[in-house]
Amino acid sequence: MTSTTTRIAAYATAATLALGAVAATPANAATVAAKGKDGVCAVKLAPAEKRFIESWFDESKAIGDYEQARDLIAAIEQVYPGVVAENEKALKGEKAEFGKLLPEGLVAKYADAQKTMKESEPTVHRTLEAIDTDSWRVDPDTKRMETPLTAKDGDVYKAWAETPSGKVAAKRMLIDDADATAAETCTKGMRANVKYPTAEADVNVPAIVGGVVAALLVIAGLFFALPHFGIKLPMLGM
Repeated sequence: MTSTTTRIAAYATAATLALGAVAATPANAATVAAKGKDGVCAVKLAPAEKRFIESWFDESKAIGDYEQARDLIAAIEQVYPGVVAENEKALKGEKAEFGKLLPEGLVAKYADAQKTMKESEPTVHRTLEAIDTDSWRVDPDTKRMETPLTAKDGDVYKAWAETPSGKVAAKRMLIDDADATAAETCTKGMRANVKYPTAEADVNVPAIVGGVVAALLVIAGLFFALPHFGIKLPMLGM
């Protein structure tokens, strides 16, 4: 290969690397360390996994007792609209017969949710608290968070899963499932990789622009360097 060809190839490679740096994506796999003396295992999360957990945590700040009760009531009333009239009877001091409309397991939940809404206020202010995804830990006692509804509740569960509370809970369940897998690995005293749910990174416009500019500069350098290689360029009209 001639010196001229080698230099052109070098410029082309640099341009490719500059553009490729924009599209590069990190690997998504959490590493569960071997069990420590305290029985706890450290979990090193991948960047995309950290983003998912941080996103869930930020969203959960808007879900308090009021919102959880509100969304549970909304889900039940969507599937069993007749309970609205029964609830109005209860508000008037009349006898409400929720049991004739709702499955046994939902009667108490509906009543408790109505009570909670009356006694609580909507969540207005969010805390600035952050979650430490750099120090994630699991141990044999790690358990899944309980939710007000489960898949056994059928259509009501599906309706609730579409509410703000349900969506936040669904994200938490994904994290809990991954934690449970990591905890199982921890119990065995093994070092292993466990997949946690991931979230895409926000578009970083400055980084993208910087990468494109870098590539254009490399290409421009190649363009103006061609005459030095004995390659004549056509005259460009202004």
